[in-house]
Amino acid sequence: METENHSNGKKQNRKNVWKFGILLLAIILSVTGCRKEKEDNPTNVSADEKTAQALATIRLTADSILLSDDPLGGFEAIAEEYRKIAEVDSIENDMDGLFIKFANGRMVGWYIPPEITPPTIDDTLLQNLKSIINTKQTSGSSAQKSVCLLDQVDGRANDQAERERCLSYLEAIFSENNWSVDKKIGNQITLDFVSKHLDDYDAIYYIAHGVFALGKSWIATGESGTVSPNRNQIELFIAERVFFRVIRKYAFSHEFIRHHYNPDDFKGDIIYMVACQSMGSRNIPGRTNFDMAKAFTDYGGASVYIGWDESNHTGETTGRYLYDLLWKGYTLGEAYQWLDINKHELIENAIGVSILGFWFPLEPKIYANLKYYPDTADTVWLIKPSITMTIPATVSTVNFSLTSVGEVTVDWGDGKEFIYPNGGDIQCSHTYAVNSSYTIRIKGTITSLNCINSQLSSLDVSDNPALTRLLCSTNQLTELDVSKNRELTYLACINNQLTTLDVSQNPKLTELYCGKNKLTALDVSQNIKLSLLECRNNLLEAVALNALFGTLHTNETGVQKRIIIDNNPGAGACQRSVALEKKWSFAL
Repeated sequence: METENHSNGKKQNRKNVWKFGILLLAIILSVTGCRKEKEDNPTNVSADEKTAQALATIRLTADSILLSDDPLGGFEAIAEEYRKIAEVDSIENDMDGLFIKFANGRMVGWYIPPEITPPTIDDTLLQNLKSIINTKQTSGSSAQKSVCLLDQVDGRANDQAERERCLSYLEAIFSENNWSVDKKIGNQITLDFVSKHLDDYDAIYYIAHGVFALGKSWIATGESGTVSPNRNQIELFIAERVFFRVIRKYAFSHEFIRHHYNPDDFKGDIIYMVACQSMGSRNIPGRTNFDMAKAFTDYGGASVYIGWDESNHTGETTGRYLYDLLWKGYTLGEAYQWLDINKHELIENAIGVSILGFWFPLEPKIYANLKYYPDTADTVWLIKPSITMTIPATVSTVNFSLTSVGEVTVDWGDGKEFIYPNGGDIQCSHTYAVNSSYTIRIKGTITSLNCINSQLSSLDVSDNPALTRLLCSTNQLTELDVSKNRELTYLACINNQLTTLDVSQNPKLTELYCGKNKLTALDVSQNIKLSLLECRNNLLEAVALNALFGTLHTNETGVQKRIIIDNNPGAGACQRSVALEKKWSFAL
């Protein structure tokens, strides 16, 4: 009973706050009206000055309501009083807050940011997050690409650590891939920057407050101000509950992009807007639109604009899953299909309960309803995956098999090309009319490649990061780069001419067969899942084998782990006890 009385008391206090606010506003309007009657030259007051005075009056109550326990109820109770102000043209009051359009065209909003509890992200997921590559750079181009990482939400403490970790990781990955990286935080994202420099980049990752108001999607910048420079911006008053204050930001709509940029300024770019309702709002019927997306794509020429039409979801987490798939070489449509199929599993990773077989996710929800525009972007490769192999002039027929996700095109290098539209398990064979050295290019998302005994003189799999199995034994390879193939679980490169082999970037590798090469050293310290290592018939001395044993991970799983080192120069003198102590067994 005490709890009920306490709850009723709180509700009564909120009502009293609203009533006091309405009374205060009425008194202010009355006094202001009296003062206006006493003015000698009221016509000298400009429309902008009148709007500024009206805004100042509204702020006396609106700012306090925004920071109250029930801002939605507060705005609903006082909106009618605001409508009585002469300078107010229209008011929109909904779940996102209060938005006012003044008679002179100025637009101001009091935005209620969603309460966000960021999900706990395992670091292994971040290890799979890779850079976004767009279609602006043509194959073989040496021009350096650039990305801009923007975090306008600087200051929101409840997910700041997660945002900082995300941007820092993206910055490192882009840099490693030779991208030029520009990062801007908070008030560094000025109106001048947004109006002049967004088209300087090949990819944009923009974390911002987003809201659908006055019939438009608005994206907040980091800059605050008191007078809107032109009618293509809105001023948002945002509640910062950590410090119990109201911060003011500018925001821009699609009109702002069209006003400040020329057609095709964003030609080929990737735009990912990590902002609520950047695709409009599905929460209220009839309010979903793609105006912002169309400004960047149909008008600006961007390859794709990615966002979502929800509020109350950060979208960063779902974006990580999306980028992981794009990095693996999926088309945008294939990546979205994967997300849709696995949506339930992704949501189940959040806290929730199952009732009668139905899953009810609780906070934090990690799956945002991502959308992209235009629809034709589903066929766009954000990373154009390919595998390249070369055969010498002595070869007249080449055979190999592969497994793909989606369509595969094989360019045989002699002017002939074959398309496998359905993908899946594919057997490839081609006979050349003229014996010569040819370069074969396989275009598509390849997860498995078997080119054993194809007499290849070179093999490049670095542009196909989705690869999980590679069998390239019995060829003429002198080098093999698998540093970009982080999904690789099985590698067989027996009977080649390799002098070095770096598997430090293959953390998922479980089986490695590299016998009958010319290796003088091998390090498997980064291959924590490795359970079988075959490296016989190489040039490994005792010192090199001892060093190799030192990099083996101790077997703590109970699963048998085997190593094969026969016919190496140091096989008889090495200290096998090091490997045995780690519960590895030696096999023939």
